[in-house]
Amino acid sequence: MLKAKRTERGSTVAIMAASMVFMIAMAAIGIDVVVLYVVRSEAQRAADAAALAGAHEFVITGLTSSNLSQGQLCNGSGSGSAQEAAIKTAAQNNVAGQPGVVLSGDVTCDFSQPTDPRITVKVTRQNLPTFFSRIWGNSVVGTVSASATAEAYNESGFAKPAVSSCLKPFLVYNWDPWFNQQYVDVTNNGQITRPQNYPAGFVGETITLQPGDPTLPPMKGMFYQLQFTSTPTLCPSGCLGTNDSYQQNIQCCNSQALQCGVSTYSVYGATPDTTDTSNGTQCLIHAQAGADTINLNTSPFQFLAGAGNPAHVGQGSSMTTSDSLVTLPLFTTSLPTVPASVQPIGFLQVFVQSVDTTSGKIQGVIVNVVGCGTNGPTGNAFISGGGVSPIPVRLVQPGGGGN
Repeated sequence: MLKAKRTERGSTVAIMAASMVFMIAMAAIGIDVVVLYVVRSEAQRAADAAALAGAHEFVITGLTSSNLSQGQLCNGSGSGSAQEAAIKTAAQNNVAGQPGVVLSGDVTCDFSQPTDPRITVKVTRQNLPTFFSRIWGNSVVGTVSASATAEAYNESGFAKPAVSSCLKPFLVYNWDPWFNQQYVDVTNNGQITRPQNYPAGFVGETITLQPGDPTLPPMKGMFYQLQFTSTPTLCPSGCLGTNDSYQQNIQCCNSQALQCGVSTYSVYGATPDTTDTSNGTQCLIHAQAGADTINLNTSPFQFLAGAGNPAHVGQGSSMTTSDSLVTLPLFTTSLPTVPASVQPIGFLQVFVQSVDTTSGKIQGVIVNVVGCGTNGPTGNAFISGGGVSPIPVRLVQPGGGGN
């Protein structure tokens, strides 16, 4: 009798069944790995936003232009204003469905360059749940974290200039009325001559600026009309429209960028019109509805929302920005009159408080002083990212690290 041949029928099914277990296991691990990468990206975005918020605090407090106590911005307890801004911003960004967590010890600052301070923020998400890996007993991943470092860059004293936009057409002579000296030293890379808080320095000083006649010798406390080649497009609502370009450039934001110490602007050949100055400035600061105010009795000082604040925050609420905070170009000249064209040699960042409707005099508080660095002949070596501020806030370590 012949023996029946052995058959291999059904072996493929067995192999496929075994392979399916392996493939499902790999797919499960792959899905959880992808989830971890997504969470890591969310943690990085939260860290980036938190670091930028902390660096922004360096700008609005005048730290880069003054001797403000560094401990008021960044200290070991996490109660400094820059640390608080970073922690608050991180909490507004979800990481795997929960607010980003920043411990007080996870926000550190570097003040080794006083005009170029940096802040590093680490965002952590602990006990992250897994989806499929729990089959093998891994129900949670211990920690996912990311860090970022941001800086506020004041070019004063450095050789690399910055680019700013949204300037106001108030060209200010580089001479402070109160201290009777230059704001910035044009012979020394735009070094700030009095890098202290008022009453020892410029930051926090109340300043009055009035329209000046460019056919006369330039005078301290005067401003002259800077002319732009483009039309502003970002204008506030609630103000009467105007066809006057000077008034438009006061109350609106002109996106024409200025590279400090390089860009050349024309100067209007007559005294700025007081009515246009008044109307534009009142619109800018929302004076009729209730302008924002600045509290100089706190350190660092605060911006407080007015009744007319377009963000509709509660009146008297503390804010980190305001339409009343403007950037004004500085100029100097050896000529007996104001030249027909200028290259700004620095900026004043001023919080505008009021404008006299008769004389056009503007009263405000100096928040920052910036001098132009020495630029190369090609005019292409600059720092960007400042937007409406003459002091750029930028990430210097995006994707700084994590696990």
